[in-house]
Amino acid sequence: MGCIAGASLLADVQRMALDAGLEGLSIETPGEALDAILDPSDPLHAEILRKLPAGMSPSDFVTSALIRATRPA
Repeated sequence: MGCIAGASLLADVQRMALDAGLEGLSIETPGEALDAILDPSDPLHAEILRKLPAGMSPSDFVTSALIRATRPA
């Protein structure tokens, strides 16, 4: 699991891209990508999983995003 300090909300990323004048903005989130890299045998990961509300996963709070846009000519 990598550092997420300073991570932006997806809505903020969208606003920043549009404010910058980018066009054709597309933001895709891969769903459970974070869950796939968690290792319950790792003490840090296990502690994170224990502290989550019942039925929740890290992907409910953190994601990666594929952002595509074009700069106008």
